[in-house]
Amino acid sequence: MPTHINIQVSTEQLLELLGDDPEVRLSIQSSIVQQFATKHLKAVINHDMMKEIEKDLQTAVAQEIADQVGTWAKNTGPWERDRRFEPSQAISDTIKQLAGSAVIKTYETLIKEAVDKRQEWIESAVSQRLGQNITKMVDDEVKRRLTAAAES
Repeated sequence: MPTHINIQVSTEQLLELLGDDPEVRLSIQSSIVQQFATKHLKAVINHDMMKEIEKDLQTAVAQEIADQVGTWAKNTGPWERDRRFEPSQAISDTIKQLAGSAVIKTYETLIKEAVDKRQEWIESAVSQRLGQNITKMVDDEVKRRLTAAAES
């Protein structure tokens, strides 16, 4: 069975006993801090006031999260799960705004693609028609000149 001995030494005497070994100093310092915490701080942490402070802090944090993000609520419908998530107004508004932006962007993209395709088709049709018309006009003019040259 270990025997406990209490020795009282001054700081100077303790430093002289320890010498220059940092490991021994660190070990003794850790032991001193641990003994102090065990003896004095444990009573403070276990005090009823600390428990109340911890409970109040948990309640405040839970309320802040509920205000910023949302809460779980009990469903009333018979076909739904037991609980559903209800986002806070700020989150709900943000989701609506993002969804609206996504829908607008999707429609803008679809409209732009449709306009671009239509524009390509129009340009192609106009180019083809112009090409046909120019070719016909050139052919007609060549025939007219050839006819005129043959008659003269």
